[in-house]
Amino acid sequence: MENTKNKKKCAIHDVMLCTFCEKEIIEAKLTYTEDAEPSHIKCLEDFNKHWEDRAVMMDLMGY
Repeated sequence: MENTKNKKKCAIHDVMLCTFCEKEIIEAKLTYTEDAEPSHIKCLEDFNKHWEDRAVMMDLMGY
């Protein structure tokens, strides 16, 4: 895209936001959920840990 006033080229970059924390994801920390949604590696690990812990709790409660 070209800026006609200053004759400078404008760069338009894609920005990916984390599905969980909604902050920008740096390429090195990018992963995807099972539904192919972008996520930080740490956010996805925390999300999966939550559900694992919940499953254990439900088993202990007898559900």
